Formats: sequence, C-alpha cells, structure tokens
Amino acid sequence: MRSFPQASMELNGSAKSGADIKRDVHQFASTVSFTGSQKLCFVDEADNIPQPIQAALRAVIEKRSDNCRFILAVNDVSKLIPAIRSRLLHICFDIPAADRTSVQNKLLQGYEAKLKRLQVEHDPARLKELVGIHYPDLASIANQIEFAFPIKLQSMPDERAGDLTNSALAE
Repeated sequence: MRSFPQASMELNGSAKSGADIKRDVHQFASTVSFTGSQKLCFVDEADNIPQPIQAALRAVIEKRSDNCRFILAVNDVSKLIPAIRSRLLHICFDIPAADRTSVQNKLLQGYEAKLKRLQVEHDPARLKELVGIHYPDLASIANQIEFAFPIKLQSMPDERAGDLTNSALAE
C-alpha cells in the first residue's frame, strides 16, 4: 500500500469470497499493532460483499472499533445493509455541478502532461472531448485516451499505459 500506515490492510470485496473477507478482517482487527496505534482496514468494492457476510462484518466493526478503523469504499451505498451504513460515516465524493468545469480542466492538464512525458502524439481538442464525454468515470477516460492515442511501451519501459487513470490526478 502506498499511503496507508504500516498497521493497515487492504481488501477487494470483489476479488475474494465473502467468507475469506470476514475471516481476514476479523484476524487483522483482533490483534494490536506493533506501535500500539489504531489499525486501518480498507475494503474496496464493499458493496459486492454478500449480505450475510456484511452482517458478520458489522459484528467485527462493533467489537473491534477500539483497535481498528474501517473504511468501506462502495460504488452503490444502497447495496450495504442498513446496519453497516448506520455504523459508518458516509462521505460522498461526488463533485458539485458548479465545480465540474474546474475539475475537468485539472484532469485535462494532468492527462496532457502525462501524454507529453510519454511522448505520445495527440490532438488536444480530441483529448478535451474525451474528458468531457466520459467524465466523471476516470477508468473510462483512461481507456478512451489509450485507444485514441496509442502508447508505444517498447520505447518507454519504465512507464505503463494503464497508469493514466491515477497518474493524471497526481500531476
């Protein structure tokens, strides 16, 4: 993990079976960190965890909240059982309509810088169009850019084409 503290765990709710997720979270949260600090358990795609497993996770969250903090990232919050939703703080990362143009411009600048660094020939007007059409879906934007402006990886062995989704934001 790049930015999480050492006493942390990251799971993908789509990649593992529900029983594996429940077991892994329980084992992680029930031990203390080496530093004595709070642990952090991040579950991405938590809305894909089966509801019976969510109920078991609710019990772990309640029992281990003194030792561990839990972050559940979801695409559809309504797929979480109400008992989980009521125990977690809901933070929505939707961008207000008034800020969309500003955010799109920042994305455009980031993609532009990345494409220049990769020495990829591209049409700035087409790039702007792709960002405008596919915003706010960053994965879709990255796929469309990679399709529209092929990246020659053999000349840039240290760069990866699949980096466009997150790298534009880091510029």
